[in-house]
Parts: sequence; structure tokens; C-alpha cells
Amino acid sequence: MATPQDAFKELLSLLDSPTTPLDLRVAAADGLGTIGGEVAREALLKILQSKTQALALRSAAARAIAHAYRQ
Repeated sequence: MATPQDAFKELLSLLDSPTTPLDLRVAAADGLGTIGGEVAREALLKILQSKTQALALRSAAARAIAHAYRQ
């Protein structure tokens, strides 16, 4: 059975993988925003600041960061 830490690591991996389909990367950003924490915020901020990432992913990262900071 997967632990919460396993799930968190998998979300980080999906978010960072350029070969992962965009919709899964967006879902990973949403999940990280729900979980929150400094590591999640840093990963999301990295995506948000990247000019090479898809607009949909950067938008999801912005929403997720806002959600994470509300916690």
C-alpha cells in the first residue's frame, strides 16, 4: 500500500516530467496545491516561473500555489 509520502513523490515526479501528458501534469499541480507544504510550493513556483511550460500548466501552478497558501 502506498503511503502519503509515496503519493506526494509521485505527484512531484508527474509534475516535473515533460513526457507526462499535460492533463496529468495539471492534475498533479492541483494535487500538490491541495497537499501544500514548502516542497510543493517550490515545485509549483518553478513551473509558474518557467517560460517554456505550457500556459495551462503554468495557470494550474498559479491556482495551486494560491490554494496551498490558503492552508
